[in-house]
Amino acid sequence: MKLVKSKIAIIFLVLFMIAVVPLTVKADEKMYGVLINRNSEYFLITDTKEYKLDYKGTEDISTLVGEVVSFPSSGQTNDSVETDSLVKEESSKISVSSSYTNVKIISIDDKYYYQHDSKNIEVTSKVDLNDYVNKYCDFIVEQTKYQFDNGTRTIVIPEQQIINIKEGSPYDYSYKSVTLKGRVKITANNSYVQVGDKQYKVFFNSSSIAKKYKTYNKRYVTITGKQKYKKDLRNNSTTKLNEVYSSKYKLTYKIHYKSVKATGFVSNNLKIGKYTLAKSASKYKSFIIKLKGKVAVTDNGVKITTSKVVKPTSVTKISTTNLKVFSHLSSLRARNKTFARAKALHYGSAHNSCVYFSSQALREVGVRIPTSTCVTNKFASKLRRMGWKKVTNYKKLTPGSICFTKDPWGGNGKPTHAYIFMGWVKKGNYTEAYVCDNQAGDYKGKVLHIRNISKKSKHKGQYKDAFGFAMVSPKTYGYLY
Repeated sequence: MKLVKSKIAIIFLVLFMIAVVPLTVKADEKMYGVLINRNSEYFLITDTKEYKLDYKGTEDISTLVGEVVSFPSSGQTNDSVETDSLVKEESSKISVSSSYTNVKIISIDDKYYYQHDSKNIEVTSKVDLNDYVNKYCDFIVEQTKYQFDNGTRTIVIPEQQIINIKEGSPYDYSYKSVTLKGRVKITANNSYVQVGDKQYKVFFNSSSIAKKYKTYNKRYVTITGKQKYKKDLRNNSTTKLNEVYSSKYKLTYKIHYKSVKATGFVSNNLKIGKYTLAKSASKYKSFIIKLKGKVAVTDNGVKITTSKVVKPTSVTKISTTNLKVFSHLSSLRARNKTFARAKALHYGSAHNSCVYFSSQALREVGVRIPTSTCVTNKFASKLRRMGWKKVTNYKKLTPGSICFTKDPWGGNGKPTHAYIFMGWVKKGNYTEAYVCDNQAGDYKGKVLHIRNISKKSKHKGQYKDAFGFAMVSPKTYGYLY
């Protein structure tokens, strides 16, 4: 019973507090808008929407037209605002202009519009727009923007007014990147590039570039720039124009390859007759070859130039006795065997057995030289009687040539040494060569070693005399001279 009485007492206490203590009521939030008058009707334009005004107050609000006002939000519906109070707010009014080019003006129900981004936008004007209907025009439209609340809030009035207009063109122009390969053509002070049967007029950003371009008439060029496109706004069709702007260019060439043939001696500089072999063919230096290859023929539009550099497609080494000697001694086993036989002919000694070695190499490829041949000048005379030819220019040496040095005093007396030329150490350098001879003991047992050809030099304390002359077979000589 006591518990029931307690609950009743609490209920009465709550009811008493509700009756005595007033409830707090949330005040209406403010809304802001610009008051405008259209055909004697008032509207409020806010930053998000336009509302028709149902004014219930008694004050004259015509003085507030074109001003930012505040009003309570309680009277707001979807499309209208009902209020009896409008309060002017401090604001600043700014005119905002936008420019349009080649935009169509139309008229619908005695109102004017311009077409932009697939929309019809209503517009008024200080001038009669009837003269511009259905024409493409260039104009400036102006809108009014209000800033208030210390510049933190903005309202833009949707009405747009044309303040300047002139008839434009029904065409719109655009540009796309393009690269053209063709030929320079200069006519009547205009610059073009001819591409096939089409001719493009070119325009440059720099007068100096344009001036230089005109000096290259008929030259081949690659042009990069922006090609002009014309769009007809009346039917939405686009045409490429033969005009290129902001152009840059570089001179180019047309290249084809011509087949050539050559036969002869390849110098250490890779020259064969009037041609020079490509670096990839350096293995043929100092050989006598028969060559088929390709040379580049370059056409710059004005001049055709044939390269002297040959890229071989087929190379055959011409077989001569000297080439046979080289090929034989290119084998480590063969040259060691030749060295052993030469020593055997000299009673087991390699010392002063240079002629034994060189003549033995000749015998091993079929040249009939007596095994008793052992003196340098007599060896050379023997070869001469067999028809071999003397070569005094060491730059003409071909692998397998039998070489003789000068005499001890650097003269043309009795040679101090004979050896077999195997090739140059470095391309274009006529100082050192690979040779084969009996002096393996001076070169760590290597029958094939490097020797200074051009001048007398020292090796391990011993003098090595300079080249004096070489003997080559008649066939070899025929290709050398």
